[in-house]
Amino acid sequence: WYQLAGSYAEPLAGDENPETYGVPLPSLHADHVAGNNLRIVNHRYAREQLQPPARLPGFAFHQTERTDDNGTDACFGGVEWCWDSNARDFDLVGYKFSLLSSIGTAGLNNVFAMVPARDAEEWSKIPDADKAFIKNWLAWTDAHLTCLGKMQPVATLGVPAWDGVDGFACVDGDKGFVFLFNPGPVLANASLVLDESLGLANGTASAWNVTELYPRDGAGLGSWASGEPAAVEVGAADARVLELARAD
Repeated sequence: WYQLAGSYAEPLAGDENPETYGVPLPSLHADHVAGNNLRIVNHRYAREQLQPPARLPGFAFHQTERTDDNGTDACFGGVEWCWDSNARDFDLVGYKFSLLSSIGTAGLNNVFAMVPARDAEEWSKIPDADKAFIKNWLAWTDAHLTCLGKMQPVATLGVPAWDGVDGFACVDGDKGFVFLFNPGPVLANASLVLDESLGLANGTASAWNVTELYPRDGAGLGSWASGEPAAVEVGAADARVLELARAD
């Protein structure tokens, strides 16, 4: 009803500043904390509030805290310029987890909470390979809008938790995608079944060719039979993205 009244599904279901949304799943990476929180909230939006994928909010990377590293509160007013009060804090090591958390749960509504360009020097120091990674995944969303419009939580997996794998999946005709996430500090396994739990219509195909898109882009994982369980490993504090293509 609040949607009909003109409101919207707010990113992280509240204030997006790291000082206010807490750390339900601890990590040394600010972008891992942000990504985990985003998926927790988007699971709730999708499963409990039945929000369609078009309404789920993306939110990649993390906001810089409002309070300043130099001991002042310049950005709260009273000082003309506040942009240089904080140290550069783009999470170069953890940003991929956050970006994939946003694309994998809300790929129709990608929002960047940070751009690593506080000044020209910061932008110049971001490796070209990382800039390309971000651009390529955004281009991927443009190429798969129809499937992303069908994205839903994997029915057999739970909400993001310290001791398990969570995920979202979509299927469009003869192709589908599965985004898996492991918030925990050790490798974890997910049991997937190529059936309605991933959005596959019953009897669509007897087998599907599976290809890994992340972290090993293009790695073939063989042909998986419909209706049969498959164990999928997801690295510690990492994501794994799979592409499904009808084999028959």
